[in-house]
Amino acid sequence: AVEINIDPGVFLTNGIMLGTTYEASWKVRGSGIDQTIIRSRDVGRTGLRAPNNCVMATLDPPWVKTLEISDLTLDAQWESQSERQTSGVKYACLFAQVTTGIVRRVKCVHWGSNGLNLDLSECFPLRVDTYSDKDTHILIEDCIVEDQHRYLAGYATAIMVQTMQGQAGGDRIAWGTRQSPSALIRRNRTSGIYGHGFG
Repeated sequence: AVEINIDPGVFLTNGIMLGTTYEASWKVRGSGIDQTIIRSRDVGRTGLRAPNNCVMATLDPPWVKTLEISDLTLDAQWESQSERQTSGVKYACLFAQVTTGIVRRVKCVHWGSNGLNLDLSECFPLRVDTYSDKDTHILIEDCIVEDQHRYLAGYATAIMVQTMQGQAGGDRIAWGTRQSPSALIRRNRTSGIYGHGFG
């Protein structure tokens, strides 16, 4: 297990990678929204999980077994990204593939995408993927997603949860047989979103 506690302050990064093996359990805790700010440097087109260029993300593969992130602000710093008007390039805050995931009191700001390639114009600033299994559980609560930036027709789904049914590593039980919810999304706030608040 890995536990990281971050003091108040602004911390610049080329991207924080979480997880090294499937069995890894990670807990990252800041000192509060707008107290601990993790800010992306100009990563061009080479950020974590490019072309999504995330401030914080898990590897792909493997998936992280348990991940908890809380009490911080993730700043993708759109205005400082030199490739923000390059076709298909986006800047997001958090992307995680997990069995059990908790995202609590996290703020995502200054993220965005462009519409130069409509098939690649959707940004997912806060995204958690899981697979179809009775043991998977995702909780996203008390988070804020705002300050979207867009060039031409860039748009977004602000908070995204996806079950990887039908994709590599995703099928664990047959589609439609799960009896319990895979995710609980509550008390979050999105504002000024061109696109969807939740998907």
